[in-house]
Parts: sequence; structure tokens; C-alpha cells
Amino acid sequence: MTAHRQIGEPGIAELPEQRIAYINMRGPYEQYPEAIGKLLEWIESVGAEIVAPPGGTYKDDPSTTPPDQLDWDAWAPIAPSTPEQDKNADGIGVINVPAGRYASVLHKGPYDGIPASYGLLFTWLAQQEIQPAAPPMEVYLSDPAETPESDLITEVRVLIM
Repeated sequence: MTAHRQIGEPGIAELPEQRIAYINMRGPYEQYPEAIGKLLEWIESVGAEIVAPPGGTYKDDPSTTPPDQLDWDAWAPIAPSTPEQDKNADGIGVINVPAGRYASVLHKGPYDGIPASYGLLFTWLAQQEIQPAAPPMEVYLSDPAETPESDLITEVRVLIM
């Protein structure tokens, strides 16, 4: 979805169906590194193959929901041959994300600056009179262990009607 796009330039793309492994979490979004670590261990333990960068789906607005009540998922796209699985006792499952139209914007820099990119994307959607159809997602296109914080690239994405 990121091809030929500039940082901060909203756009729309059709994305294909994608199988993901996810871990459902409740609590502060700052728990993402721990959650994705646990999920990646599980993926390795079942022999699944990760096929694209990981992400997160954020179901609550942190400006209006107390941190301990935030509902979110950390996820990683995996090979379509991986069997679907209902959420287990650890909150880990495997589902298909349906194909659809997504609006997105690329963010460059530290993760704590991402809210500004949400503002940019949702303002643009309102100007285009386009309604989101699902909670927003972030796709982490850079590895924070290998990329300076100022150069991190994150795609903020939302399914649209």
C-alpha cells in the first residue's frame, strides 16, 4: 500500500485478503513490544511463516479511554496455509482479514508522534466525506531494533466504506 506515496500524503488502495496471527490485549498501548514478542514466539512455535511487517489494531481512543481499559490487538501477517484458530487462553488466534478499500498515511519518526498522522488521515477522510468502517491499524514498516527512532516508518491505515 505504500508504493509511490510520500510521507504525510493520504491515499486509498484496495488490499487483498490476508491471514494474520493476533494477540488480543487489554491495557496501555505501551505493552505492544511485550505483546508482539509473545505473539512472535507463538508463531515460531507452531511453524508459521511471517509474510509481511507486523502491526496493531487499536479499538479505543486513548484520549477518552483509561489506559487499563484499552482494547487492542498486536498482529503479524502469516502464510495463508496456516490454519485458522479461535482465540486461545493467551488471547492468540489466527483469522483472515477480508479484502477491502483502505485509506492510509505514512508516518516518519518516533511512535509518540503517530497521533498527528491519525489527525491528518481522519481530517482528510472527513474532507473526502469517507467514513471509516473499522478501527484503525498501524503497520510497522521499520524494525525499531535496527532503525533510528527519527527514521521509523509506520503506516496508519483504516478500512473505509
